[in-house]
Parts: sequence; structure tokens; C-alpha cells
Amino acid sequence: MQGSKEILTDLDKAAKAEIHAILDYTLRAEYAERWGYCKLAQYLSGLAKGEMGHLGKLTERLLDLGGWPDWKALEPVEVPKDIPAQLAAGLKLEQAAVTMYRDLVVAALTKAGDVGTSDMLEAFVRDEEGHVVWTEAQLEMIREIGLENYLAAQV
Repeated sequence: MQGSKEILTDLDKAAKAEIHAILDYTLRAEYAERWGYCKLAQYLSGLAKGEMGHLGKLTERLLDLGGWPDWKALEPVEVPKDIPAQLAAGLKLEQAAVTMYRDLVVAALTKAGDVGTSDMLEAFVRDEEGHVVWTEAQLEMIREIGLENYLAAQV
């Protein structure tokens, strides 16, 4: 089955975003682990694995539609060196992912009539929205209980 050029480009763009997310979560998890925040590290590692699942599905769909991944030019991964800044930066990435996937759902349906891709991407929107909610909750906890108490709870 051949997909539209626009949808193939969009799927490749989304795959690149997932690669960035995997690298970001993995690096943040490693920082947290080294700093002794094992609960946070475990959660971030789980998020990286979830993003790997997204990448696998995007790659499969891209190939099924006759596309080929072009991942030579990836965004650099820059992770701040403290937890609150990491969470804030991660929130921006997740909010951008929600917006990207919502736009891609609409494009898949309206520009290409590609219901299969749209359905897959709708599930990704829900996952990414969950990441936004989790990250906002972490930042709110830091505001409410203070950074020291938050970090103590992550040991």
C-alpha cells in the first residue's frame, strides 16, 4: 500500500521526535539513577520504553506505506543538569508532541483519508497527554512540598 508523500514525511518527522524523546528520557533516567533518585529513574526509563514502542509502530507504518526512514538529521538532545529544569524542559517537549500528533491526526484524515495512520496517532496523543499530566504533577509537587521533600520521595 502506498501512502501519500505528505503522510510519509509526517511519519518520518514523528519518528525523529520519538528518537529524541527516547534519548531525552534515557539520559534523564541515567542522571536520576546516578544522583540516587531511583523511583524517578525507573519511571523515566519506563517512559523511554513507551516511546520506543511508538517509534516501532511509526517505523512499521512508514515502511508499510512505502516510505523509508531518513533519520540522518536528528535534533540535539540537551538535558539540563537539575531535576526541576529537566522536568520543565521535558514538559515543553511533551506539549510539542501532543500538538504535533493532534496535527498529524487531522492531516492523515483530511489530506490523505488515511484512517489507519490516524487511529494509531490518536493513541499516541493520549499517551503524550498522559506524560504532560504526569510532568505537570511533578512540578506542582515540587512547588507544594519543596524540592528537597520531592527529591527525598524519589530515593
